[in-house]
Amino acid sequence: MEKCVENNVAYVPGGFLFPSGNKENYFRLNYSSCKEDEIIEGIKRLGIVLNEAVSETVEV
Repeated sequence: MEKCVENNVAYVPGGFLFPSGNKENYFRLNYSSCKEDEIIEGIKRLGIVLNEAVSETVEV
């Protein structure tokens, strides 16, 4: 989550979205007040962060 915020993309971890608090492998994107180009840019930034996280996991 810190890496996302560093790239100006914030999200809510999945556990907060479910009454039971589980489902930590989900996240929620909110783009209700964004323009299409902002949504595309945000998803690109999120993709970069996720790719880096997966690469770090595989290298370990």
